[in-house]
Amino acid sequence: MRVLPLAPIALLLVLVTGCNRNDAGPPPESRPAAGSTPAAATSGDATAVTMRYACDGNTNVEVLGADRARAALPDGHTVDLTRVADSMPPVFAGGSLYFAIGSTDAHLSQEDGKNELTCNPQ
Repeated sequence: MRVLPLAPIALLLVLVTGCNRNDAGPPPESRPAAGSTPAAATSGDATAVTMRYACDGNTNVEVLGADRARAALPDGHTVDLTRVADSMPPVFAGGSLYFAIGSTDAHLSQEDGKNELTCNPQ
């Protein structure tokens, strides 16, 4: 009848052995397969230039993804523009500038509507 006292000891050994194992990282099913390529970032690369426009007055505008644009002014300054929600055709605004994209060209202007520059796709 020595079997009963050995059962708790065996159970204790199994538990202790499981607690003292070396953890080599996440379980194998969550590790990427060898030779696999990392997944693309899901946040969308907002810095990727999707369209460039050359405007009058030595000014340029780059559209960055679907929701951002950047205007490069002749004095070396840049102005970040954000797309106006649900605007069709797309309109971007930032600082005191507005950039509106039409079917054949685009226009960059100040918020008061003055100094409108014509911009053409490059």
